[in-house]
Amino acid sequence: EPKSDYILTGGGKKESFIRMWNIHNGKRVEDIYVASQITNLFWSEDGRQLLACHGFRENHQAEPKMNLWNYENDSFSYAGGFWKGNFRIVGSALSHDKEHVAALGDDTFTVWKVFGNNCSMSSKSSRRSSLLTTDDMHIH
Repeated sequence: EPKSDYILTGGGKKESFIRMWNIHNGKRVEDIYVASQITNLFWSEDGRQLLACHGFRENHQAEPKMNLWNYENDSFSYAGGFWKGNFRIVGSALSHDKEHVAALGDDTFTVWKVFGNNCSMSSKSSRRSSLLTTDDMHIH
């Protein structure tokens, strides 16, 4: 479980890193290179997974726009990605139940169950590719 003396940051079109900082001494603890703008970061309720939502990619490829990371033994490991497409996530929010994430892309909107039991994204091979208009909310 992440220690309460750490905070994560990420963002900027050219930053391309998720960074973990010690809030007491200001020192950087870990960097995760993601080759993408970070638009939001969400911890699972148990603190064992991190979801990163992405905007523009460095190479403009249709890579996953949401990536899940496992956090164990003070280290991150990649668990998988989903929601591919040539768009960016411009906003996202974690639901009150701390299991669902709503993401708004360019003219798309969808809700994913990313944490907890029976999540939409559970392994590296899971991928979603359907895009929806903002008029058609779809639950995964």
